[in-house]
Amino acid sequence: MNSMNSMNSMNKKYLIVVILTLAASLAVFRVHNIESIKNEKLFSFPLQIGEWSGKNIPMEDWVFKSLETPYGILRDYRSPDGETVNLAITWYDDKEVAFHAPEACLGGVGNKVKEKSIYHVKINGYQDYPIGKLLVERNKVRLLVLYYFVNDSYITPNQAKLRTRILLKRLQFKRTSAAFVRLMMPIIKNQEYTRKVLERYLRVIFPIVMEYTDTEKIKL
Repeated sequence: MNSMNSMNSMNKKYLIVVILTLAASLAVFRVHNIESIKNEKLFSFPLQIGEWSGKNIPMEDWVFKSLETPYGILRDYRSPDGETVNLAITWYDDKEVAFHAPEACLGGVGNKVKEKSIYHVKINGYQDYPIGKLLVERNKVRLLVLYYFVNDSYITPNQAKLRTRILLKRLQFKRTSAAFVRLMMPIIKNQEYTRKVLERYLRVIFPIVMEYTDTEKIKL
């Protein structure tokens, strides 16, 4: 009897795996046979955001090819006090989600990652969001990086969680998109002071990023 129950249990697990595999295959097949979502709205991301004044940094074609998306912006935003934050946003629809690990991207441009952690930032006065933090070094200059992935209203610094969420939406035949948001600046005074500057800027752009990356809002 025990052997029969064990066999039935194994058969059920095998059936579940087969069903999930077939469903995933069907979802992937469907994604590759539907039209890509476009996000031209991203390029109109405002240069003036509150007290922060932005300057666009042109990206060459090879950069977009390495990112595997035509949708990306790179900006320097400067506060009235002279603090400059470098902002990078790359956006993908659910057909081509090709995010690279943040530390891998930084390493690719000559930065050495010294520390990596995740902590929570209170954005809208009451809700905490998990944000990735990197301490990097480039030509003996230390830089602090904050980053996160956004899938519509979902925020995570974890690439695996993002991919799982997108896959689940594919299984439900729901279109979606995702973006990678990175803030970076050289450490001035000390790391704590620099982190507070980045957080101040993050709180200002956070709702605006949603407007220019959310799957439904970019269609408006």
